[in-house]
Amino acid sequence: MDPEKFVQFQQQMRENSTEYQDFLKDLDGWTDDIKKKDEKLKTVNIEEKSQLPPIRNSLSKKKTKKKSREPKNTNRISGFDFKSWDKYDVDKALEEVDHEEDEEEYETDEEWEEKRTKEQANLLKEQGNQRFKEEKYVEAIECYTNAIRLDPQNVVLLSNRSMALLKQNKFGAAEEDTSVAIAIDNTFGKAYYRRAMARIGLNKLEAAKADLEKLLKLEPNNKLVKKELEKIDKQLNPEDFNDVGIVKPITKPPHKRSKKPLRKIKIEEIGKSKQDKPAKKIQEISPIQSKSPQIVKEQPKVTQILTTKSTEKENMVLEAPTSSLQLEKTWKAIRDDKKNLHSYFEKIDKKSYTKLFGFWFETCILEDILEILKKFYKNKEAFSTLLDISLIKRFSTAYSFLEKPYRDYIKQITDEFSNDNEFDRKVVERFIKLQR
Repeated sequence: MDPEKFVQFQQQMRENSTEYQDFLKDLDGWTDDIKKKDEKLKTVNIEEKSQLPPIRNSLSKKKTKKKSREPKNTNRISGFDFKSWDKYDVDKALEEVDHEEDEEEYETDEEWEEKRTKEQANLLKEQGNQRFKEEKYVEAIECYTNAIRLDPQNVVLLSNRSMALLKQNKFGAAEEDTSVAIAIDNTFGKAYYRRAMARIGLNKLEAAKADLEKLLKLEPNNKLVKKELEKIDKQLNPEDFNDVGIVKPITKPPHKRSKKPLRKIKIEEIGKSKQDKPAKKIQEISPIQSKSPQIVKEQPKVTQILTTKSTEKENMVLEAPTSSLQLEKTWKAIRDDKKNLHSYFEKIDKKSYTKLFGFWFETCILEDILEILKKFYKNKEAFSTLLDISLIKRFSTAYSFLEKPYRDYIKQITDEFSNDNEFDRKVVERFIKLQR
């Protein structure tokens, strides 16, 4: 070989190798840049994306549901294996690709749409609850109605709207909403109770009684339901309750009577001196009146009886209750005397509120406690006591029937001390949630 040609060939080989190395360096640099851009795209704030409005006509598009495929054959034909390429069937490979595309499962975006509508319905429900709390019942009904259009199977929305309708004395519409809620879920207790209240307003006492009896089967220890049933029974059967407190003679056969000897009991009249004699007044008989004279007896004075009862209440020694029955009995006996009730309430251990008040805790009891707190307690101490009271199971039910002045007082002390670090944050947040 000619030496000059050899040198030229060697020089050309070196130039080719340097060009190849430069090409590889550029390629590596390009891959590094692509990786950096990819990482930046992955770290984009997702929250900013979620704030953007939905893409137009995104609901009409379809999305593929990934299907687990069998691992593909990784034995690829080398680019230099020309014999294998000659044997390769291109038409068959294209048919396999088309078959794989046909096997992909497509589904509409109904699930995403359902989730989005439920979120919107929940947002409208919260707005309705806020309007109800502010006693703006018309706006609350409008919010609940818009939410029901989005989520018609939601029994809570129907029940909430029925409550707002009850506040406006629209008993027929409230009955219809609760009936729909019961048809969807026949174990939803609030719907039975609110339908009973609506039927009482419509004077459908028998139907209301049937609803309360069904609710009592679901919640056997519900004192409020039992109380409403007693009221309905009094209205349906007034003659059964007219003789309450009257002692009637009991006739027993001789073999069942007591064998103990009878003893005399001395009866003393109160409010009358011994010198006074029972006088009878005879009214003059007019020609038109009946022939028999009418005898009018003087009624004994009862002022002394009332004073003795009041002094007994004042001198009553109150001890800390040990059972729910004892607390209920004593509370109802002294509830009119707030000073005495306050001293009795202070003797109750805060840790035993949930046990002692139990299922007989009603709106009237909560009102008594709020009056005591407002009159005898400082705001911070009252808020601490309310947090303990809110742990009672029936607190939310009792709170929902409170009048506006009591709600305003609770809101006032809540706004004042809700951010105080002295109180347990979980209990405070739960208490604020119960007010909604």
